[in-house]
Amino acid sequence: MKTAPLIAAVVIVGLSSLTYALDVKLYAEDGTYLGKVNNNPFDPESISNPDGKYGSKDSPVSINNRQGNYGSRISWQSANNPNTSHAPNMFGVGGGDRPIYLGKMSANHYDTRSSSNPYGDYGNRYSQTSINNPYSVWGHAVNNR
Repeated sequence: MKTAPLIAAVVIVGLSSLTYALDVKLYAEDGTYLGKVNNNPFDPESISNPDGKYGSKDSPVSINNRQGNYGSRISWQSANNPNTSHAPNMFGVGGGDRPIYLGKMSANHYDTRSSSNPYGDYGNRYSQTSINNPYSVWGHAVNNR
C-alpha cells in the first residue's frame, strides 16, 4: 500500500519532464538539417541563436541568411519566400517513436501546409499540430524555451 503513492509520484514527475524533452526540428526538402525551432537564443541548435550555426545571418544553413538558399525571398527552398511550396519542413520529436509532421516553416499564406496559413492545420492557432497554438504541445515546446 505504501508504494502506490510513490509510483504515482514517479509517473507524474516522469510525464511532466517529458514536455521538456520535446523539440521541433527543421529540415529542408533536400534533407539538410536547419536547426531547432524555438525562441532560446542560447541553444546552439536554435534558429533564434544569432551566434549559432542555424540562427546566424551569415550561415549557409540558416533561414535567417537573406542571401542563402534557406532564407532568401527568392529561393524555392526558403522559409522566407512567400511564393514557394518547397519551404523547410518541421517535425516534432521526443513525444513518441516517430517524428510528427508539423507543416512547413513558410511565409506562404496560401500553402495549406504552411505555418503562416491561419486556416490550415499547421498555421491555425487552435490546431494541435500548429506551432502557433501556445496551448498545444508543439506550440508550447517552441515558445517556452
